[in-house]
Amino acid sequence: MSKEDRSDYVQEVKADLPGADSLLPTPARPEKLPEDDEAPDASDDDSDPTSTEADQDGETNSGGNDSGSGEDGSTVPARPTREDKVIYEGLRLKHVKVRSKKTLREAQTIKIDDAPHVCAVMLRVVLELVLTEAGVRFKWFAESEHLDKKVVAAVKQLDPDYQSTRSANPDLKNAYNASARDRGGVGIVDLHAAVHSIERVASTSDVRARSADFMPLLVAIDSLLGQNP
Repeated sequence: MSKEDRSDYVQEVKADLPGADSLLPTPARPEKLPEDDEAPDASDDDSDPTSTEADQDGETNSGGNDSGSGEDGSTVPARPTREDKVIYEGLRLKHVKVRSKKTLREAQTIKIDDAPHVCAVMLRVVLELVLTEAGVRFKWFAESEHLDKKVVAAVKQLDPDYQSTRSANPDLKNAYNASARDRGGVGIVDLHAAVHSIERVASTSDVRARSADFMPLLVAIDSLLGQNP
C-alpha cells in the first residue's frame, strides 16, 4: 500500500476513530487502569447497554455484503471506487519492444486530471504501438492498416469466440465493441479525434473509459508475445 493509499484510507475511517473526548486525562499503563468495579454504575446510564453506537445514532447494518463485514461481525466502511490517476493504470508491459515499454512508462508519469488531452493522445499512441508490433509479427494485418481494423483483427485472433454471447472472452468485449464499425466504434472515434480534431475537447471521464476499454487487450497481446518469444 502506497503512502497515498494509506492517507486515503485514514480519511475514510477517520469518523470511526476515537475522538479527543474519549482519551484519558493522562496516559496510563494497562495495569493502572480502573478495575471493573470502579467503572460507572450502568444503572445511571439511561441507554440500552446492549445497543451499539450505530443503533444509538439511528444507523443499522443493512444488506448482507460479506466483503463489508469484519471477522467479529462489525461493519467495515466500503472503500469507494478510486478513479485511475494515469492511463492504463497498473499495466506493465514485459514482452513488447523497449520503445513501447518506455512510451507507456513515460505516459504514466502524466496525471489524467492534469493533462487529459495529452493522456488521450497517449492512449492511442501506446495502443497502436503494441497492436502494430503484434500484428506485423504474427501477420494479422499490415502496419499501415487503420486502427479500428487492427483492434478487431487482434480480438479475432486472441478470441475465436468473440461473437459468441456465451463463450466470448469478456475481457476483450469492450475493446471490440469500442472499435468495430457495426458496433459504433465510439472508442476509436474518440482516440482518432484526440489526435486529429482541433475542436474536440477530451474529458477526464472519456480518457478513463477508453483506458478501461483497451487495457485488457494490451494485457492479452503482451501475454501472447511472451508465449511466443
